[in-house]
Order: sequence, then structure tokens, then C-alpha cells
Amino acid sequence: MPAKRRRKAKKSKPKVKKSWKRKSNPVAWIWVLLAVNLVAGLVWSPITALSKVRVSGAAPDQHELIFRAIKRYEGVPRYSVATHAIESEILTNRSIASAKLEANLFGRGVIRVEQKAVVAKMDLPEGFVLADDGSVFESTFNTEGLPTLSLPQSFLKPIASPLSGWRSGAVADLSQQL
Repeated sequence: MPAKRRRKAKKSKPKVKKSWKRKSNPVAWIWVLLAVNLVAGLVWSPITALSKVRVSGAAPDQHELIFRAIKRYEGVPRYSVATHAIESEILTNRSIASAKLEANLFGRGVIRVEQKAVVAKMDLPEGFVLADDGSVFESTFNTEGLPTLSLPQSFLKPIASPLSGWRSGAVADLSQQL
């Protein structure tokens, strides 16, 4: 019997792990770029600017102030508009208790305004009233039937102290109960 020949062991190459490199799919990249473009267009496009705004709850003499606050942002894209800045400018009118701007993506919006509740008229120059929160402001509201609040002249002087001689909140509560 012939001797078995030994086969020479072949030198095997060390096994190298294949890294999973994925070929990039150009269709997927197109969809991603399309989505980014759409979002950027919504954020920075002047098409989304406020174009029609309806005002709810404001007195006729307050409309000018409200539309002046909105006009500053004319042509500015919706998501670049500082809605709190518009609301703050509207609240500079002391007879307004709150203002809220609600706008949609298509340039339409509603400004909801709530007026302060007047509880007494002041015996000051005509038109000053006392609100339920204790603030005194000039107003064009009808004050017939409201109690008249008279203050001594010493209370009308400015006081450079947080402790004034007049507790407006307590007076407002009393006037509201009358």
C-alpha cells in the first residue's frame, strides 16, 4: 500500500470581516432634501406672513393700536413673528386685561382681547375709572350707575415708596361689591 501522501496545508488568508457599507440610495436623499426644503420654505417664506387678522373683543378706539402693532410685522414670515411682542404692544393700553394672537400657517389670525372690568368712576378729571384689579386708567367706557370714588388731594401726589397711602385693590373690591 502506497503511503498516503500528506497534503500540504494551504496557507489560508486570515478572515477579514466585511464592513457593511451601504450604498447610498439617491432616491432617499432626494426625499430628505425635499422635506428639509419644505420645512425651510414654511419657516422663511413670506407667503405665510399675516395677511388677514380679525380682532375680537376690542373697543372701537383700540383698533388703531392693534392694527399698528400688527402692521410692524407685515410681510414677515409667520414663524419669524414674535407674537408675544404684538401682544405686549397691545397691552400698553391700560384698559385691556389680556390679548392673545392666534395665527395659522396660511396668513390668517385672530386677536382676542379682554377688557378690564370697571367697578367705579374716579372723582378726578373726567374719564378716569377704577378696575377690578385695582388699577386706575383713563377710559371711554360708559360709567353711569357706577359708584363714584373721591380721594383726598394728598393721595394724588406721587409717592416714591412701595407703601402708598391708598390701597387700590381693597377699594376695587369694595366698589365691586356695591
